[in-house]
Formats: sequence, C-alpha cells, structure tokens
Amino acid sequence: MKISNVTILITRWCNINCSYCYEQHKNHDIMACDTALQIVSKELKVAEESGCEVFHATFMGGEPFLNFDVIKSVVGWMQGQTTNVRMEAYATTNGTVLTEEMKDWLVEHKDILKVQLSYDGTTAQQRANRTNRAIDIDFFLATFPMQGLHVTISRQTLPQLSEGVRYILAKGARCSTTLAIGTEWTDQDASIYLRELRTLADTYLTRYKEREPIPVLNGSLDLIGSRNVGKPSCRECIDFLSYDVDGTAYPCHLFSPLVVGEERTISLSDFEKDDALTRYGGKDDPYCTECPLCNWCPTCYGFNYLFTGSTGTRDHRICKMMFAQALAASEYQIQYFRKVGITEANAHKAKAAIRAYRILKSNMT
Repeated sequence: MKISNVTILITRWCNINCSYCYEQHKNHDIMACDTALQIVSKELKVAEESGCEVFHATFMGGEPFLNFDVIKSVVGWMQGQTTNVRMEAYATTNGTVLTEEMKDWLVEHKDILKVQLSYDGTTAQQRANRTNRAIDIDFFLATFPMQGLHVTISRQTLPQLSEGVRYILAKGARCSTTLAIGTEWTDQDASIYLRELRTLADTYLTRYKEREPIPVLNGSLDLIGSRNVGKPSCRECIDFLSYDVDGTAYPCHLFSPLVVGEERTISLSDFEKDDALTRYGGKDDPYCTECPLCNWCPTCYGFNYLFTGSTGTRDHRICKMMFAQALAASEYQIQYFRKVGITEANAHKAKAAIRAYRILKSNMT
C-alpha cells in the first residue's frame, strides 16, 4: 500500500519540560490555519497524482493541542474532501491541556483523528520525567484504545520500567516504550535495562499470555548479524516530509529550528541535493560496521545530526542499551516459541530469535 506522510509542526511551544526533551529551541511561534490548509491541500494533490492510497497528516509540537484551532481546521477540511485517497490524521499529546470541549470534539472526530498519549508509567515515574499535572488517562484509553500509551524511559525511571509497564497493562492499555535519546547511558544502566526487560518478558509469559508484548521485546530480529550497512530504520528523511510553523519544508522535524536551532537547520531543498549526505557527514559509521546490531539498531539521519553533527554517525552512548534490548528480545521470543510451539507460520521468526541469541552471546565481553 502506497502511503503519503506529511508532518505539520503546528507550534514550537510546550507547556511542560520533560527531563529528556530534545527540542531545545522552543518559542511561542504557532502555525496559522491558512498555512496548514495550504500545506495539506498541496500534499493531498501530490498524493493523488502519485497514486497513493492513503494520506497521513500528523500534528506535532511542542504540544500540538496548544494550537487546537489548526487541528480543527485541518480535520474539518479533510472530512470535506472528495477523493479516492483515504485520509487519516494523527497526534501525540502530553494530555495536560485538553478541556472538556476538546474531549467532546475528539470523540466526534475519532474516526479520522487518532491521538496517542505520552505517559511514562506510574504516577511517580510520570512526575519524575514529565509533570505532576492531572491527566485523564481513561479518556484516551476509551476513545483511542488502539493507540495505547507511549512510555519514554529516562535514567531516573529505568529501574522501575517493569513496574511502570505493568501499571499500564493493568489498565487494559496497549503500551510501547522507547529509550530517551541523547542520554549518557552507562554499563550499569544496560544491566538494569536487561533486568527490567527480563522481568517484563516473564510478566507477558505468565500474567499476560494473551496480550501483545511491548514492541522492543516482540520486534523482528532478522537483521541481527547482518554486516552490510543499510538505510536507517527511521525512514522519515526518505518517505516523510515535515513543515515548520512558517511553512518551510524539512526532511523531518529533527532538522528544523525547534530541534537544532536556526544556524544548523537543513531544509528539504538542501537535503534533496545529490551530495547531501556526504556534505552532512556521509552514510556510514565506521564504528558500527563490524557490530552485529548494525542493521538492526534503530538510527535516523536526524538524531545522528543532532547529537554527533553528522548524518551518518550514530550516538554511541546508547550502544550497550541496544545490546541489552536485543538480548532480552531474543530470550523472550525463544521462551515464547517454546511455550506455543513452532509452526509453519512462526518458524521464520523463531529461527531468527535463536540465531540472534547465539550471535549476541558470542559477542558478549
């Protein structure tokens, strides 16, 4: 299925200050409704002309619901279009600025706009990472059950990761997790991460047998051991397009002033030049080429550029955390397939888990 993706940065402002936030150049600039409508109108036309079946528009910030007028205008416009392209809208929120009026509107438009709540686990974890403001979690779970809650893991909350995920699972919610980027992760952190993921693996194998595990445990392990350097797993800079509040286009929001500052921005026109990757650091990271996780480990040109100054050089502070994650995932999947049995449908994934485990164990120091 061919999908067109456009991200609209509708505000550079956020009302909270997460401990791990990488958007270090916030200000009170917002996108005008006319600008947003011009963008989606233009990009929908491109999607139609290129034969796309689906058009995704994602609202970003800062906190996107601080510019609710643009969300309402774009969603209303999308609903009024006659087109063969299926249109969908998405947003992620910290959940602190929604009024009862906003909630009513979201319920009315939930068929086209899907919203995910960023929430970092227990009340104590949420307070440590994000805010102590009240958030109506039940509203998001009832209105957008398939979106679930997204947990970002900081150094402060890492030791209680399994507790936080279990808290969310007990609410009947889907859950996804990511490590805070740009963090000075240590060897001790990697040991704690492995411990917490193993605890969660046991939780899924015993208490929540019918629930889909968090993606970091259940994802594909096929690429572990592949030595050929490939494209980043984050494809935003290839398949996506991002517009800043003033309508300027970027490969993704990570190259925008909000993230890298005015002096380091890379516009879409610059990035599309043939030698863009060479000029901004090249495609390959020599440090990674011999690592068994090279093609499996998440990376993107934007985060590379933000933290290392090079689109091709990864932030190596996260390496041991990713090794722990890969090991925990392979262990979990092997245990899971031992319980359910290997069938024709799952044989490939089971073999990949066994192969990954052997490779990882042989590379442990």
